[in-house]
Amino acid sequence: MIKILFLQYLYNLSDPSLEDTLIDRLSFQRFVGFSFTEEVPDFTMIWRFRDWLVKAGIIDRLFVELNKMLERHGKELKRGETTIADATLIDAARRAPKDGDRGCQKDYD
Repeated sequence: MIKILFLQYLYNLSDPSLEDTLIDRLSFQRFVGFSFTEEVPDFTMIWRFRDWLVKAGIIDRLFVELNKMLERHGKELKRGETTIADATLIDAARRAPKDGDRGCQKDYD
């Protein structure tokens, strides 16, 4: 569950978005340690776990310790322009070149 919260922090995901992403992304499942057949925690479970850590005063210490561990290894935890993109490939129709448009073709004349 702590790894799930780290992913949420890094990718700036809401609880429902995090649940959907955990279901959708094999890389997230592998990082967290879920097998392909395991059920992903729903967003209310994620929220309750984070709320428990906040009330216990633990969550800030977890991120401080994580940053210390990374620094010892010369790494840095950054948030920002990280984007998850759908890389679905689709067939595209070829277009005929326009007059004077040679594209990438070399001029052999």
